[in-house]
Amino acid sequence: MVTNAAQYAGTDGKASPQRKSIPLKLFACVLVVIWTIGIGLSLFYNTGKLEQHALDSARIQARSAIEKDIVYRRWNSMHGGVFVPVVEGVFEPNPYLPAAGRTITDRDSGVSYTKMNPAYMTRLVHELGALDAGMRGHITKPMPIRPGNAPDACARSALRLLEAREKDEVSSVQRISGTEYMRLIMGLETEESCLSCHGHQGYKLGDIRGGISVDVPLAPFMTVVKESEYMLYGKHVSLWLIGLLGISFGMRQISEGIRERDYAEEELRGLTVNLEKIVEERTEALRIRHQEMQAFMDNANAGVFLKNLDGTYSMVNALFASILGLRPADLVGRKDRELLNPDVYPHVYEHEREVVATGQGGELQSCFVSTSAIRYACFSFPI
Repeated sequence: MVTNAAQYAGTDGKASPQRKSIPLKLFACVLVVIWTIGIGLSLFYNTGKLEQHALDSARIQARSAIEKDIVYRRWNSMHGGVFVPVVEGVFEPNPYLPAAGRTITDRDSGVSYTKMNPAYMTRLVHELGALDAGMRGHITKPMPIRPGNAPDACARSALRLLEAREKDEVSSVQRISGTEYMRLIMGLETEESCLSCHGHQGYKLGDIRGGISVDVPLAPFMTVVKESEYMLYGKHVSLWLIGLLGISFGMRQISEGIRERDYAEEELRGLTVNLEKIVEERTEALRIRHQEMQAFMDNANAGVFLKNLDGTYSMVNALFASILGLRPADLVGRKDRELLNPDVYPHVYEHEREVVATGQGGELQSCFVSTSAIRYACFSFPI
């Protein structure tokens, strides 16, 4: 037993914590990997949300610009167009309008005014917006009066969806001249005021006769995204480090608990070994003492016996057994009430109880221990 216990102990007799260190380190590594993956997924998800939010913001800005364009186009159309002073190179007469009624002259001042229809006005406003805010606007239709309004491949695909009423608007990220834009295209619905100019093209009230698009530069939105991403990276790195510290502290506490448990198990194992050794030693001592006692009793010239406190015989010699007409083995574990005459047993019982109570030996005269007429003197001593 001592040899087996030493296999689990270190040189100082304490349990070696290395038995638990390998699986504990593996568990810690698994936790670190899981925590890192969780932080990475969170960072990926949140950066994606930032970019999506930037695209949504650009889309909202484009939608607002188009809705504003549609409102002032409707106002222009309701008035049959508006007249503005002709400015050479800036506000020239629209060559795609009929010449009759396209230009008028103030007879008093001599200033010439040219008519601006909704499409011409929208184009000029878009050009002004491109200069001021970087936004690009464009009117396009499958059958344009002005060739410059012909749709490109992206607009042509969007117009098919709008004309089929599959979508109310179509948006996408486009790279134009090295710059990324959010392009949003919404359909232009034919209204009553539109038919005066476009009725000859076969459009009917309610038809989608083209689209109006706005390209919003994404650079300002992406700048905000980058600034937010730096903050997001910092927060996730800090959270990751806090998690690693927590895992490290937790593993240290668990390791210390395992070490203390192992030490306690080894101490208990050592105590058990010592206790087993003590029990073996005492058992051997009792066996030797029992043998010596039995030898002493067997060599005595009197009947000798030992009793437990409950009155059962634990040891007897052959002479005492012969007095009762039994073998020694037949007496061990039995009591007087099973062996003595009913007239004799009460005297013996009272005598032995007095010896136990006083702790002093005594003699019981005229002790009849059998059915014969032989008298015996019984001497009892506490041990």
